[in-house]
Amino acid sequence: MSRATIVFAPDPSDGRLLAAARDVAERRLRDLDHEVTVLDLADFEPVLSADERAAYNSDRPLLDDETIAAADAVGNSQVLVFIYPTVLFTLPPVVKGWLDRVLVPGVAFTMTTSGHTRRGLRHIDRLVGVSTYDTNWWHTRRAGDSGRRILARNLRACMRLTTRVRWVPSYNGGHDARSADSFLGRVERAVAR
Repeated sequence: MSRATIVFAPDPSDGRLLAAARDVAERRLRDLDHEVTVLDLADFEPVLSADERAAYNSDRPLLDDETIAAADAVGNSQVLVFIYPTVLFTLPPVVKGWLDRVLVPGVAFTMTTSGHTRRGLRHIDRLVGVSTYDTNWWHTRRAGDSGRRILARNLRACMRLTTRVRWVPSYNGGHDARSADSFLGRVERAVAR
């Protein structure tokens, strides 16, 4: 049985659309016989502690039970899905903090003795990003959409070259029913491919 991990950052202003996207993704992945782990970041502490920073380059960089469990879920998954609201054209702080605290050396990458990095997430077949934007497509592209770039380029660099990346955006908040239905349909198709 394949495994999938959904990293979900709720939208504090109106999380109904993202919660619906999480439910659709989870249901579709289960229909495809994936064992699904949902990591809800609502209560996640995004700041590295002094002890975690000191241990970052050690043999045991994960000190907290929550980050150890998250790294274990990601380390056993073939599908990795991020669902979050875009904040000021980038990832929300809780997702950035999750990346810093969970995808540490030994999880996302390893360092060779010659100082080069080796990909640590080579087991990931699919990376899916699902995000809502308060602006339109043009403004998002003009601002650089760094959240998408961080996940689809930088994080993907820790995965194998054949990892497929799917991105499902909802611009202008996706508040009308027609665009919400279309968005959720695209989420369902993205996690299935």
